[in-house]
Amino acid sequence: HWTHPGKEGVKIPVVAYSNCRMVELFFNGRSLGAQYMSDDLQLVWQVPYEPGILVAVGKDIHGVRLAQAIQQTAGAPYGIRIEGNRRSIKAGQKSIARFEITVSDKEGVAVPDAGSEIKVNVAGPATLLGLDNGDVADLTEARSFQRKVFKGKCAGIIQSTEQRGKVRITVTSENLKQATYTLHAV
Repeated sequence: HWTHPGKEGVKIPVVAYSNCRMVELFFNGRSLGAQYMSDDLQLVWQVPYEPGILVAVGKDIHGVRLAQAIQQTAGAPYGIRIEGNRRSIKAGQKSIARFEITVSDKEGVAVPDAGSEIKVNVAGPATLLGLDNGDVADLTEARSFQRKVFKGKCAGIIQSTEQRGKVRITVTSENLKQATYTLHAV
């Protein structure tokens, strides 16, 4: 991530991992130089921190763009984003689906230091199997419908029931815009 409030002017190592022959790093539209991939399979730039946008562009040996990754400074927590790995699950077969919850700023950028408490509601023919945030110090039971995000994220798993129909996952948190993810039990 590129959100380090209070670190203005401090050099932050920006590390790129790639299978491209070279990577060029841009900060706020300005090139910070291209580096050829070494045997270490990583490249490092020391970038004085200020808010903005980092873009790493992977290129082939001829300088042709093959891939890019973008990291942008996040603002204050504003809302919740939900992404799922499936749009349907099989009814009656105990099918599961995974979903990821991310706290984002007003522009949709993930807020990496968010620690908001979220509540999950599952409506329709599915049940929540569990929520986890990856924080080993968080002893909240996995089957709880309420949990703090860790580093701005949390993940959950639902399981189908015997019935068919629309499944709606709604995630709320105090002072954040809620989000809903819909899938179908077929």
